[in-house]
Amino acid sequence: MNLRELKKEYLFFLENISTYLKRTKEILSKNYLDYSYKEIEVFIEVYVNNYKNPEKIDLSYKELSNILYAYLGTAFVNYQGGKWELNDIKTDEAYGTPTIVNWGGKDYPWSRISPKVWRVIIERDKTLGDYKTIKRIFQ
Repeated sequence: MNLRELKKEYLFFLENISTYLKRTKEILSKNYLDYSYKEIEVFIEVYVNNYKNPEKIDLSYKELSNILYAYLGTAFVNYQGGKWELNDIKTDEAYGTPTIVNWGGKDYPWSRISPKVWRVIIERDKTLGDYKTIKRIFQ
């Protein structure tokens, strides 16, 4: 996919974050999202139980991935700050996906984090870690 197409997908993602978060509430059967560590654990468990067959919850794999990016990314921004940006570094594992930048403060202007990399870890390990690990990531 060329950079123009990636930018188009990225803009679509940004425009639909609220829709993805609304769908997250439906998936979790919640009226509102609090982004607590427990809620994050539950969300990851739901993702693990559905990513191989997302049609069970009326989604495509791409839609479920975007929901994961939006939810975990928003949770991270709520805890750490930062802003969304398209990763356009071709040698990066997260190339072409939404990443969070400027969360490390003025001492770490180069810092960025990728929900795509989290997705890869979750699919490989069936978790992002235990409660303490999740808390450490988001604190």
